[in-house]
Amino acid sequence: MRTLQDTLRWTLEDRCSAFERQIDRQRAALGGSNPSGLSHALDLFTAYTISLKAEIAVAWDSASDDSLRLTSLRILMSHLQACIELYDDRFSRSYDRVPRSLISLVEKECAAFELPSREAVLTVGPPGNFATFVADLKSILFKELRTQIIPSYLADFNPVMIAIPDLEGMRPSWQPVVVGHELAHYFQRVRPLANQINLQDKLDPARMAAISHSLPQPFGARPADERAVRQVAARWLNELICDAYAVHRYGPAGVTALCEFLESVGSATISSRTHPPGCLRALLLLRWLGQDLTPAEQRMIGPFTHLAGRLRDPAWSAYLCEVFATLSADIQKAIEDWSRFEPYHSRKRSRIVEWLASEFDSGMPGRELFPNKGTPIAVEAPDIVNASWLAIIDETNKPVDRLATKALNNLDFLDKWREAGGDAFSAVTETSVGPEGLVLSEADIKTRISLRGEYAIRVTPQLPGSVHGSSMDVRLGNQFIIFQQSATASFDALHEEQDPRSMQLFVEKAWGDTFHLHPGQLVLASTLEYIALPADISAQVGTRSSYGRLGLISATAVQVHPMFAGCLTLELVNLGEMPLTITPGERIAQLVFMKTSAVTSSEAGKYQFPTGPEFSRIHSDDESTVLRQIRAQYRARRPFTGRLM
Repeated sequence: MRTLQDTLRWTLEDRCSAFERQIDRQRAALGGSNPSGLSHALDLFTAYTISLKAEIAVAWDSASDDSLRLTSLRILMSHLQACIELYDDRFSRSYDRVPRSLISLVEKECAAFELPSREAVLTVGPPGNFATFVADLKSILFKELRTQIIPSYLADFNPVMIAIPDLEGMRPSWQPVVVGHELAHYFQRVRPLANQINLQDKLDPARMAAISHSLPQPFGARPADERAVRQVAARWLNELICDAYAVHRYGPAGVTALCEFLESVGSATISSRTHPPGCLRALLLLRWLGQDLTPAEQRMIGPFTHLAGRLRDPAWSAYLCEVFATLSADIQKAIEDWSRFEPYHSRKRSRIVEWLASEFDSGMPGRELFPNKGTPIAVEAPDIVNASWLAIIDETNKPVDRLATKALNNLDFLDKWREAGGDAFSAVTETSVGPEGLVLSEADIKTRISLRGEYAIRVTPQLPGSVHGSSMDVRLGNQFIIFQQSATASFDALHEEQDPRSMQLFVEKAWGDTFHLHPGQLVLASTLEYIALPADISAQVGTRSSYGRLGLISATAVQVHPMFAGCLTLELVNLGEMPLTITPGERIAQLVFMKTSAVTSSEAGKYQFPTGPEFSRIHSDDESTVLRQIRAQYRARRPFTGRLM
């Protein structure tokens, strides 16, 4: 008969194997489409399961009796459960939706702080909250194991891990929470800042002793004393430092994003042992922003000024609010000395922000250079985030989140383009439209791109050398929709319950990653460039001849109508005999522009302001209802049973 020790060992090994299979499925789902940080984190979990199996055998063989075996197995089972919970909390959700540009920005910020590890692992955590994981992942996984089987490439792996909620964390407007507040938690772990702020001397021992009885205590804990109040104050300081850093990096957007978060989670008047109430946080956020605000900045923060105030009850929280209200200037000064970045000067960048917001309102993601008189000014990520909030507050009807995400993705690509030695880009001088032929020449295209106003061809990003001859080269974006095997016998476009997404999968590649297009394979891609055409210009898309001679063609979607705005969908097919490796960012197609009779309206279709390839919306065709009715009538016919006269 199997003993308790045998049963527990079998259960532990079985759970370990099941956990390993779960990790394998997640790792396979990644493929090559995710940055190394997330892949390495999953590899580390796999190394843990392998090490745990070896540790089980060692613990079993080295124990002198069954009692010690049972104790060792129970310790290992408890540790496995904790690791499974960590995995489920951080890695079991749809992490593939995390924008690659956000991951790149976190890694760029880490590099500026000279952190020992610069790999970022951004995953989707539980709804409604952000969380920074500052502990050493390797130490947590292997702390109970004497047997550690870790691949050499993971020996120095110590990632920056941040979990973001799916709905809020994907939006560019919430970037100050991720890259500002949450990342500051990690920076403080590596470069402590709290000890530079004179908090303890501000605390009055007599007052703390008097109000300590009102401090909430965990069940079974001893009554609170002065030391407990000091511990709460230290935790509050840590959170307020992170708030101040968000304002330091993003200005008004830092205030707006954090205040909206506080409003959404309902913490304006709630105090806890770890977090100050939202009313105090909003008060200090507004102080750190300053009083000399532009009208646009006042509109941005206007909906949230009502949050600022001071808490009167309970007594312990009200007292700490008084203390920290006197420390706001000290916190701000410490942040400025500690940060590796200059403060975001919102007044100096106000023209850029308002211009970008107007671009969003016109359906454009803006451009990489602000058309300043004299020397153009490079657009930065905080400018885009502030502009997105301004456009949202001003109630534009355009898809701001999508446009801002595209703008940030463009900046990410251009950063890597310049780092790799790509030619610098520059703004062109505006000219006027002269006589044009039916097909626009190189000079005509460049003139139209340089224009502002209703006759302009607007392109972002605009890289050097893309316009030549009578066409403009366009580059491959980093988002794809691929077709996958399905259990459905066939796809019926008139069947309302069949969704094209049942046989398609969205994939986003990191810049520098590759995509392999196999013979006969169809994939939906898009251009890197976001293009807006005026009312008197249409365009045709063609595959570049260099790729056409290798068997790659853009199958359909060749016509671009006047007043279209968005990234162009490329339906790529490999007609050759060998797989083709294509790299996001390379020139893959070309546009030929033609003059047309000016249209009077955009005649908006099914695909408005796309920033990447979009799933088919065949069901929204106007005639689908009529065709389904004709089909139903045909199928309802009964065979003729009478006689012919």
